[in-house]
Amino acid sequence: MLHKLFGARKTKPNPSSALVLVEEGSAALRIVHMGGQVESYYMAVPASRVMEKYPSFVLARPDIFRRPWEAVVRSEAILVPGQKFFVVPRRTITKLRRRIRKPYKVLLVHLTHDH
Repeated sequence: MLHKLFGARKTKPNPSSALVLVEEGSAALRIVHMGGQVESYYMAVPASRVMEKYPSFVLARPDIFRRPWEAVVRSEAILVPGQKFFVVPRRTITKLRRRIRKPYKVLLVHLTHDH
């Protein structure tokens, strides 16, 4: 109501400043949680440090829902800015692996290493 009295108008954001925000966001390592909450890190972080914070969850690459056999991040991996990972419950990984068939290449590698 005050804006009607004083004639104040909302200004549109400057397009160049919007581009800067997008670029800054992509320069961060993003850890996305189930509810959509995002943690940002601006320097390289060991995966084990993130995993320690969430012991009943797994850290996974964005293709986890298409390729659950290859998308889980190992604890010794180094996560660098510009990457995006999901924090997923272990039970979800188990269900995905049951529902999505293992690719032939991965299956072949496991069979040859077992002998």
